[in-house]
Amino acid sequence: MSTQRDINNLAMVGRLTRDIEVRYFSTGGCVGEFSLAVNSIRKRGDQWEEAVSFFPVLLYGKRAESLRNYLLKGTQIAVKGELFQQRWEYDGKNQSKVVIQASEIQLLGKAHQQSNQGRVVPQAVAQVQSQPVVTREADRRGPEFFDDDIPF
Repeated sequence: MSTQRDINNLAMVGRLTRDIEVRYFSTGGCVGEFSLAVNSIRKRGDQWEEAVSFFPVLLYGKRAESLRNYLLKGTQIAVKGELFQQRWEYDGKNQSKVVIQASEIQLLGKAHQQSNQGRVVPQAVAQVQSQPVVTREADRRGPEFFDDDIPF
């Protein structure tokens, strides 16, 4: 068996598609599960198209418990972690799915406020729509088009 390890790190920013669901194990630990929607744009021919990808995320232990009141549908977050392939058997067939195992979560956007139900909710969750980034032709040029010499 090889002792060499490969690199499995990722960082993403997106919005929760649903509130986190925290489940407890008989051993006392817990896991929080939610889905992250990540918007991007792609150029197809002469047209820009909006694309959304959805990623399942798992968050374990105290982090899941302490963030359960903040990880609500629509909240924008940054996630750091790694990809993990879950495998199981169902009806005699091997099944699998790739999930993100989060090691760090950062809440983004506006501050949160306490609601009258005792639940923390975002003050304003904006419906952000991706717009294509328009760049000037000069901004896409390589270094051979710079006017000044670089002094190093």
